[in-house]
Amino acid sequence: ENYFADPRSPQQVFTIRSAWVLQPRFVPAASFTVASSPPGLQVRVDGAPVRAPRTFQWEPGVEHAVAPVSPQQDEEGRYWWFDSWSDGGDAEHAVYGRPVQDAQTVTALYVPATVVTVLTEPFGLKVTIDGSDTWPSPNFIWGVGSTHQLTAPAEQTGKSGRRYAFRGWSDGVESASREIAAAEGLRLAARYELLGRLTVDSTPAGQTIRVAGQPCVTPCTLDRA
Repeated sequence: ENYFADPRSPQQVFTIRSAWVLQPRFVPAASFTVASSPPGLQVRVDGAPVRAPRTFQWEPGVEHAVAPVSPQQDEEGRYWWFDSWSDGGDAEHAVYGRPVQDAQTVTALYVPATVVTVLTEPFGLKVTIDGSDTWPSPNFIWGVGSTHQLTAPAEQTGKSGRRYAFRGWSDGVESASREIAAAEGLRLAARYELLGRLTVDSTPAGQTIRVAGQPCVTPCTLDRA
């Protein structure tokens, strides 16, 4: 008879109905080390951040999740960017200890990172960076040499409601979409020009007028170069 719903749990609650023997079973723990290169950086083990290297005593064959903390800053103020794991696994993947005496280690490999600034002129417009245009800051911490995709909209509306047209990047590149490699001190701005605004009205309002070949029901507003 199985008295426990989960016999593998170390804590059990049961009712004694007769004399019987309870014998806990133990297996040798697997010693497993999660390290970083360089040493002393943070990684996540089962969702919790730990400073590497950290050695765990795990039940053999039970999976545990490891993931990097990236980007991060070390105790000397230097930035680091996750590159890969020594076992070739995905950024977040499962590892498990084997019932052997040999050392078992997985290492998170980091590369130096730097601050790259991507903004707009005038400030406050949007640029799509690696597929997203919602960033809390124009400053990004990226691995030195890592590549990133930038796309500036041909036209966009600012917070004031005025329209702006893309005119090029601050380093002279005219293409709205480009790939950049992160480098120390890199600072780029997408430059925009405020478009002119023309409001066409009539008395009485609600009349259809053709402006630049297109119908315009008054009052209507056009933003043009």
